[in-house]
Amino acid sequence: RTLNSWLASFLAILANNFAPLSKALYAMELMRNILIFSFLVSFNSFAFEFVKCSESDIEFILNKLNTSKLIKVNESNAQLISKSHTMCNLNNPIILDGLAYSLYKSKNNELQYITVYNGLDGSSKTYGPFSW
Repeated sequence: RTLNSWLASFLAILANNFAPLSKALYAMELMRNILIFSFLVSFNSFAFEFVKCSESDIEFILNKLNTSKLIKVNESNAQLISKSHTMCNLNNPIILDGLAYSLYKSKNNELQYITVYNGLDGSSKTYGPFSW
């Protein structure tokens, strides 16, 4: 036998033995792409529309905070839906207490919710609904 025939036989053996492996690698790559695509689609569907807090939004949050409306009896377990709410964030960079306030405004301006995020321990609580 010549070197070419040995090489051809060797390549044929490799092709036959590694064909299932190449199909498996292709299937894994396809699954990876499907997972990435589904993650991006699901992330986009749950994302809230962020808007800059207007002066009236800031006054609304501070009013509820200063009049002690953010208390246990006003806690809410509402499932806020991204398609029906916009969100603005308020935190004070001067006072580093770790608290951030998010105002969830319904797009029809009927009911509002305020979420208080505690950056020190990672907890958050939602209060509301409040009428505008």
